[in-house]
Amino acid sequence: EDLKINNFNDHYRIEVSFNFGTAFAINNQEELQKMPFSVGVEYRTLRSFRRWYSLGLGLNLGVVEYNYSHDASNPVATYCQLSSTAEKEMLDHSRLGLEFFQRIRLMPGGSMTHQGLYWDLGLFADWNHFQFVRNEVFATGNYAASSSTYEGLSCFDKPWSFGVTTRLGYDIWTIYGRYRFSHNGTDGNLNMAPRRLELGFMFNF
Repeated sequence: EDLKINNFNDHYRIEVSFNFGTAFAINNQEELQKMPFSVGVEYRTLRSFRRWYSLGLGLNLGVVEYNYSHDASNPVATYCQLSSTAEKEMLDHSRLGLEFFQRIRLMPGGSMTHQGLYWDLGLFADWNHFQFVRNEVFATGNYAASSSTYEGLSCFDKPWSFGVTTRLGYDIWTIYGRYRFSHNGTDGNLNMAPRRLELGFMFNF
């Protein structure tokens, strides 16, 4: 059984994925954040050289949000010299990236994409943007309203990052992992590094 769906022809294939995950702390320089939430979308093009082996290029857009409660210590606001008085505050990490990867098809099958069981391994390069978000809640008569303000963070002065990515999927379902080699914070001694390891799942079509 060869690839039948989402093909240009017998050798090329396109995919679009939505991913949901979280980032994990792996050392004491990444413990300042609560468990963050990540969401993104990816577009991939693959070229098959054998029924079991392909090379691909990917474009991804994602957001990771680190939340802070009002009564918790907020080292991002302290280090970047920002006011920290809002009811809810977030470090918003947006990224736009490119990926080069290989795919090994381990087993045929799947009723939707006919991809079967496969394993991807690749390298990525991301452009990153950080901003500080404040959410205020206030009363207006008998109703409650909220407003949000956004402030760019020049204290995160390393916009480019590089790392490795991997995926294990069957048909339309995939689990993924990303590990960033580079350090995005200004000073690692102040625990300013956003978490390097991200794990989650994808829905492909």
